[in-house]
Amino acid sequence: VSPAPVIADLDGDHFPEIFLAGADGKISIFNIEGQVLDHFPISISDTVAAAISLGSLDKSKFTLLGRSGDDYGYAWDVAANFQPTFIDWATFLKNEKHNPVYSAASSGSSEREELLPEKKVYNYPNPAEGSQTFIRYFLAEDAKVTIRIYDASGEFIKQMNGPGVGGIDNEVVWNINNVQSGVYFARVHAATNSKSKSVIIKIAVIK
Repeated sequence: VSPAPVIADLDGDHFPEIFLAGADGKISIFNIEGQVLDHFPISISDTVAAAISLGSLDKSKFTLLGRSGDDYGYAWDVAANFQPTFIDWATFLKNEKHNPVYSAASSGSSEREELLPEKKVYNYPNPAEGSQTFIRYFLAEDAKVTIRIYDASGEFIKQMNGPGVGGIDNEVVWNINNVQSGVYFARVHAATNSKSKSVIIKIAVIK
């Protein structure tokens, strides 16, 4: 499917809905039985030029975002109350392997309740051979995020503040122009008023 689909449980019934964009410029939402939801498909002015994505602009309703081939941006409110933990696949290149295969078995309630799922924290490319690498992480809800980099001996290298938007993948760029070849560890720490979680990933830098 191109562009990549979006998967989310809009009504909280534990059965995902699937958002698909067709080559004809129409976007449809299908339920678990393969039926198109009311008020869909919706159309844009040209072909869908980039992957559609799902989030919220006001934290109250789901918002579907898309861009057309003639370079217009579109945003539609979806008639469902926004719950960031109900989004299983918000946009293109969802998982850490950049593998467009969705497994319903991996999206249970325990994962949805986890602030910073360990398997959704990674960097790419890895090994990093250019001037930068991207550290990506998913947050179940809004949080304050800090990323601390250490070398293999445990010496502190750098701290970065990351975006903390719940319900989507967030990303930070680590500039490695002045970083020597070696193995590094990135500690991604997310915190809300009531909970926190840290995940450590290994990053290889090759010069």
